[in-house]
Amino acid sequence: MSSEPRIAHLNLAREFRGGERQTLALIRALDGRVRQTAIVHRAAPLADQLSGLDVRIEAVGGSPLAAVAGTRGFDLLHVHEGRSPQTAALRWLLSRTPFIVTRRIPQAPSVTALWCYRRARRIVAVSDAIAETLRSCDSRLSLSTVHDCTPELEADPAAVAGIRGTAQLVIGQCGALHD
Repeated sequence: MSSEPRIAHLNLAREFRGGERQTLALIRALDGRVRQTAIVHRAAPLADQLSGLDVRIEAVGGSPLAAVAGTRGFDLLHVHEGRSPQTAALRWLLSRTPFIVTRRIPQAPSVTALWCYRRARRIVAVSDAIAETLRSCDSRLSLSTVHDCTPELEADPAAVAGIRGTAQLVIGQCGALHD
């Protein structure tokens, strides 16, 4: 029997955006150090991004209830997106498996999410503003701030020069524009 911790990363998002990039970056950083499983939505592209890493992939339905069975037998669950705290809290109720939540959005959490967060071993806010929002909702939360890492994206100097050469004003936006 291995003494190596068994960690499950929960990310039930259907798309591949910032939170999924951060999930991938963490799994890469832990690759070969701990036994990892990624519990992902069966229709999500995150599983494809994880190929080639030493991580077991558990593809599940997208609901928190559908994902609970996949969380059995781990030493720690790490929640990476908005619906997964419910899955982790349900697993905690069933077997007291500890979990941590990474919070990436600055809006106040829902009543349901806050109930789940109160059961988490730790909430990790990726910015001071997010941490402050969480503190204002419940000062008793076990809360830390760990800033997101920078993505491994490459700049294209020729494309930048081309845009600057044709425009007097350039405005850029990095991120998703939706509710």
